[in-house]
Amino acid sequence: MKRVGLLFGTFDPIHNGHVKLAEKAVFQKMVDEVWLVVTPENPFKKNKIITDKHHRLEMVQIATKFSSNLIPSDIEFNLSPPNYTSITLKHLNAEYINKYDFFMIMGWDNYVTLLNQKWKDSIFILNNFKIITYNRLVKPSTQINVLSPALIDEYRKSYDPLHIQIKGSLMPISSSMIRKIIIENKDVISFFLGADAGAKLLPQYQLLYEFMNKDVLKYIQKNNLYIH
Repeated sequence: MKRVGLLFGTFDPIHNGHVKLAEKAVFQKMVDEVWLVVTPENPFKKNKIITDKHHRLEMVQIATKFSSNLIPSDIEFNLSPPNYTSITLKHLNAEYINKYDFFMIMGWDNYVTLLNQKWKDSIFILNNFKIITYNRLVKPSTQINVLSPALIDEYRKSYDPLHIQIKGSLMPISSSMIRKIIIENKDVISFFLGADAGAKLLPQYQLLYEFMNKDVLKYIQKNNLYIH
């Protein structure tokens, strides 16, 4: 069976960290392809304003258009909100029975909350799905919930040995950082898109240069996203 990694997210917006993470999972032969599942309504973000799901899906499609092993997915668009991961996983298993072997891809911070049974049907997920974790940037207020690698490994021993970690360093970027830069610097996208490649860039422009797909930025600009 084809091994499919499931990277769930709001992708608001998608950045190169997401793409490189998915590519690593394929390159390191953990999975054959990765589906980037755009979540319409994350249960952990019920009170937060997020961009329309169709805009977010379009940005994922733009960011992955040259990656044959990265597949944008709107599978949750037709499921009842809020979008609990366990419900989606059950739906996928029923829809693609004996066709795909699904792996979940998630950050350590989310893995810890799953181990602590903060998710709907946590035990079902832990006992029935292989999980690939990665170290990602999290807010300082949540650092206390990120366990050490040694303790994570101890927890893993209680479950399938294929609860493994992607090799590689942490990328210092998050979608919330991208949104903050755009909101606080109204001209940042125009400046970035028109800047000389050899120009010395201010920190906020440098972050966009390193971690954002130019075509995604053009889409954000065209649709006036994150400009409040």
